[in-house]
Amino acid sequence: MWSSCSPDFGVHGVLDRFGQIGPKVLFTADGYFYAGKIIDSLDPVAEVLAKIPSIQRVVVIPYVSAEPDLQRLGSASSKATRFDDFGTDDRVLQFAQMPFNHPLYILYSSGTTGVPKCIVHGAGGTLLQHQKEYLLHY
Repeated sequence: MWSSCSPDFGVHGVLDRFGQIGPKVLFTADGYFYAGKIIDSLDPVAEVLAKIPSIQRVVVIPYVSAEPDLQRLGSASSKATRFDDFGTDDRVLQFAQMPFNHPLYILYSSGTTGVPKCIVHGAGGTLLQHQKEYLLHY
């Protein structure tokens, strides 16, 4: 399963979403650019890691720095790896056939009326939606 949350939601917004699902692996960029400024992601991610104990691995994608300082993740730095070092062994990917309704990804409601609600999208429905869009729009 996969889920996503924009870093500009802030620590509280990420916790409201990811705190409900207990992710095991977190992918993050080291920062991003906005209005000509560099916005740091590692300090907020360190706060998130301290509050979501289910995260076992953090993969940091260098975006604003060629060599992000993983030590800035504090005690969670031992769980962290750079994207270039993630999955570099020679194992072949294995795929399993899953049931039609098997969860594929989780998105969230806006959160305007309280904590955002999880919206789970299944593999079969997502495949049909993509096929429909492909046939109708292309």
